[in-house]
This record gives sequence, C-alpha cells and structure tokens, in this order.
Amino acid sequence: MGQEFESFTKIRQISDALDGRTIILPNEVALGIKDAAEGQRMREIAYELWNTVFQERYLAETLTAIESGPAQNSSEVNSNLKMTRIVGVVFRDANCLFSESHMAPFDLYNFVRTLGMFNDNFGTNVSEPSIDNLLETMKKSRDAMADYIFVPCSPDSHKDYVQEQFNLISGYLGQKELPRELLHDLRRTNRHILNLLLLKALDNMEPKSAELYAYLRQANTVLGIFLDENKIDPVIGKVIEDERPVKIPVLASELITNFMERVSWSD
Repeated sequence: MGQEFESFTKIRQISDALDGRTIILPNEVALGIKDAAEGQRMREIAYELWNTVFQERYLAETLTAIESGPAQNSSEVNSNLKMTRIVGVVFRDANCLFSESHMAPFDLYNFVRTLGMFNDNFGTNVSEPSIDNLLETMKKSRDAMADYIFVPCSPDSHKDYVQEQFNLISGYLGQKELPRELLHDLRRTNRHILNLLLLKALDNMEPKSAELYAYLRQANTVLGIFLDENKIDPVIGKVIEDERPVKIPVLASELITNFMERVSWSD
C-alpha cells in the first residue's frame, strides 16, 4: 500500500485510541484554505488514497467469487469492501470540498452509494443491489473519472460551501428530533466536515489535527450506532420504515455543536 494509505491507517488508529469527550478543542479550529493550490493538494491526497485502495480488477474478481456461493462471504472480504467504500467517500467528498463546482462526478457518487448499499446487505438474504448492478456502476465511474477535469475552488468558495454544510447541520440539530432519513442525512453531512478534517490531518500529520478528526469522528460513530440499533422494530422484527421522528443522540449533538462554535477561517 502507498504512503497515503499508511498515513490514513495511522490517523484512524490514533482516532480509535482516543475518546472524543476527553479531547480539549482549541479556541479556534481553522477550516479555511489559504489558496486554490492547498485545496488541490488535499484533493490529490484523496485521489492517491482512492487509487491505492480501489483496485478494479481485484474488486471485480471478489464480486464474481461472492456470486459463486456463501463460502466467499468472509469477514475479510466484507472488511475489504467496507474499506473501499470508506475511501471512496473520502475521495467523493474531496471533490465536493475543493472543486470549483463543489460536486463529485455523478457516476462516482452513484458507485460509492451502490457499494455502500451492497455492503449493508452483505451476507444477508437481500440481493439488492445485484452484483451485476454494482459492476456496471463501477464501470461507469471509471469511465467518468477518465474524462473528469478537476478545477480547484478559491478560498472564499470553499468557505461558502463548508458554511452551507454547517447551516444544514445547525438546522437539523435545532429540531432535537428527526425522521430517521433526516438523521441519516445529518450523519452524511457531518461526514463531509469529518473528511475535511481527515484530509487536513493527512496533509500535515500533526497530532492536533488527528485529535480534531477523532473528536468529530466520535459524533458520527454515535449517530451510526444509534441508527443501527434503531433500524429494527423489536416487536415485529422488521426494518422500521415509517417517518416517526427520533431524538438526536445528546452526545453527538453536543460534540458537533461545540466543534462548530470554534470554527474560524484563518489559514
């Protein structure tokens, strides 16, 4: 594996060892970029990380093996698929954070999304999305990225985009209770900021940057555990599909709010 993946693994290991509740945040958390070149550099880090982890031939062979029978549904295969998806989300978010359009190519977005759905149903009786569908979205993503031209954004454009994410997060947190789908969206939106912190940490490899990542990552972990634990109705034993609001976990709300209150835009 490449240097970017080694650094990525190291930062996640540091994060795993830390409890976000014990981390003392600095008075100011700088999220800005000083120029377009800085944003382009962090996008390139995400690109190299993605190129290291995502091996199309290996993934295609793995999916073909899975299709041949349950014996291939090992925890190692599941772990590899999840890591591919995690890094894919980082790369997708890097394009949103640092490109002039603040959009990732649709086919990349769709592939990462489809892979996530496949991972969620891995080892179950649920056959959607199909392996053929996943392979097709992978091919389209490859073709789209071959034609994609990345144009970096300005510092002001980056600031405006991140503040839009914060406004969305603040709106969700202010409601105290959310339908499950909106709680999912709160977690997805917070992950945009989390991946910004990850890329900043990969760019400078300073301990404090890793701590900031660990701090906000705990909020996403709390939300993820809550959503997983409340996915199945204990009475009927089926996935909950209604839109009844649920309370936002207090710890996640406190961590995210405390973080946002300290954000500054100095370089």
